[in-house]
Amino acid sequence: MLSVRRVVNSKLCIGCGLCSVETQTGNIKFSKKNDCYIPSITSISNDSIANKICPGKGYNILESGKKLFPDSKQYDIDLGYIHSISAVRSTDRSILRDASSGGIITSLLLYLLQEKIVDKVSVTKFVCTTSGVSTKTFLTSNIEEIFAAQGSKYCPVNYAHLINELKQYKGRVAIVATPCVIAGIRSIEENQPACFSSKIEFTIANFCGGFKSYTNIKKLAKVHKVDYKNLKDFRFRGGGQPGSLRFISNDGQVAETPYPKYVGFTGQSKMLRCHLCADATGELADISCGDAWIPRYEEDQYPWSVVLTRSARGTALLQNMNEKNHVVLDQMSIEEVKLSQRFNLKSKKTRQAARMRLYKLLGYRRPSFDGGYREIDTGLSTEIQVYLKHQFKLFLDKLGLYKTIYSCSKKN
Repeated sequence: MLSVRRVVNSKLCIGCGLCSVETQTGNIKFSKKNDCYIPSITSISNDSIANKICPGKGYNILESGKKLFPDSKQYDIDLGYIHSISAVRSTDRSILRDASSGGIITSLLLYLLQEKIVDKVSVTKFVCTTSGVSTKTFLTSNIEEIFAAQGSKYCPVNYAHLINELKQYKGRVAIVATPCVIAGIRSIEENQPACFSSKIEFTIANFCGGFKSYTNIKKLAKVHKVDYKNLKDFRFRGGGQPGSLRFISNDGQVAETPYPKYVGFTGQSKMLRCHLCADATGELADISCGDAWIPRYEEDQYPWSVVLTRSARGTALLQNMNEKNHVVLDQMSIEEVKLSQRFNLKSKKTRQAARMRLYKLLGYRRPSFDGGYREIDTGLSTEIQVYLKHQFKLFLDKLGLYKTIYSCSKKN
């Protein structure tokens, strides 16, 4: 098992700040070298609970899923334990207006509060200061704050503040996070149950293909000719499906590019730990949500989301929301879910064994999973090509040539 020290030194840290669950490891600081929030590893002892709960080292995705969801109806190696599959969209136009897809996560949070199933929910918002862009994750029951937090966060998110809130809060909560952070929270519940003491009623994960460091946001600001340290607002996605990247400066300047066009504006690659991830759909969350990227939903007048519930309790929640007209449900097959997420699933589930082997040969420390991806090694050739492509893109980016070459290739 990798220690937090080795996770940080091996650049597998994702900056989640979950290690702050222990007071002595709560010194989370920003590292210019790793470009995300990392713990002060000098304060972490070998027997620290932080070493057990750190998602950067990997986790038992199969064992934990089986234990958490004994009433699931099936297991699928690509999607995890499943109780129900649905295409879902909110009926609230105010939610859909700024949602990245079907508005389901915002709808879930509002419904959980309205029905008094929880007292507060976690949200993550972007914060813009003279230092640039950062995130803040916190508990709230304020509807305006929930709406303001809509949209994807394709960067490291520091949950240290949330963990501190959870330790002190006495009410019931719902937590929204990426798959790896949900896994870390599950590990805290298992290894230090007194910390949360059954406060968490529901966990909700977004499907995740990985994220890039804050350097990517700085580069995007430069491409859009806005001052990174003079921003009033920032978002990666929002304003309807598929949404857009948007910078708003303090002087009122607005720069915007549709998603996913701006993805090709920098040569920055995903963080190392994201390349070596086997969890595409939040397999340890009660409810997992993602985009419904298939023609029959993309061509619909409304945006839709894919929702996987992993227990009867999650399914009942979704059905109750449907009966009370908070959402519309549509039947969706497991094949359609896989089609909608085909690129991410191919990367994380089909090619993962070969990628793990390549990174081992290159001398990288790798996270450990107890399975959860196909063990058939598809060969190194594709992974070598992808690795070299990433390195070349980063090289061009450092020279300031990447966007120009990318734009020319798209024209041709």
